[in-house]
Amino acid sequence: LGPEGTYSEIATSKFFGNSITKNSKKNILEVFDAVKNNISDYGVVPVENSNQGSIKNTLDFLIKYKINICGEQNIAIKHCLMSTDGKLKNIRKIYSHNQTLSQCSMWISKNCPDAECISADSNATAALQAKKYKNSACIANEVCSKLYGLKVVSRNIHDIHNNTTRFLIIGNTEVNESKNDKTTFVMSVQNKSGALSKILDILSVNNISMTKIESIPTKDRNWEYLFLIDILGHINNKKISTALKKIKSTSKYFQLLGSYPKSIDQ
Repeated sequence: LGPEGTYSEIATSKFFGNSITKNSKKNILEVFDAVKNNISDYGVVPVENSNQGSIKNTLDFLIKYKINICGEQNIAIKHCLMSTDGKLKNIRKIYSHNQTLSQCSMWISKNCPDAECISADSNATAALQAKKYKNSACIANEVCSKLYGLKVVSRNIHDIHNNTTRFLIIGNTEVNESKNDKTTFVMSVQNKSGALSKILDILSVNNISMTKIESIPTKDRNWEYLFLIDILGHINNKKISTALKKIKSTSKYFQLLGSYPKSIDQ
């Protein structure tokens, strides 16, 4: 996601190394399209931040495009404010991804209360905007200051300093078991008392750890939801596959999103 210098690019290099050809895309949809149409073997997209929660576009496209999750990479986030002249007093507009703006909202309110905050498709795109327009700044990682000829005004401006973003590696292939895996699926249940509890009981009785559950509006009917669930283990493990078959038979809707190695930074 984004031009050179985004956190997505940092996650890509950390996961794959440098012996790959990288193609940047302007938004998350373009990344999914490139993978779906086999233009790229894999895509790297942000899926959630430890402070701001999930990125809804990524979740929606995972379900819609039926592309596999092939891996994940956690990246520590360290935001910097930067501009062409490096002077805080001259800043009238601040460009950044909307998640980044949210992560720095308290700092911005305190230090740049009169600045207009403008959402960009990526932080690297924001850096290009800051370079282009007078009295403008961006919030991005420090790599962007060197790439785009900007001066750092202030470092580590995120409001909560234990800040990590989880990136997903998406593709059209299935990944073999690594013995340190995670499986992600979505499901829906009948609108009956205890329906979700019965699903979760299947995980409990099989001693399967659930690391995440999140409700996602179906967008078909008001107040109907899919549940996105992460569990520890791989679909090729007999205990996991047996439990998921039971969940699938009990669910109103079920979609496996992928089994893949956990991020080494977890």
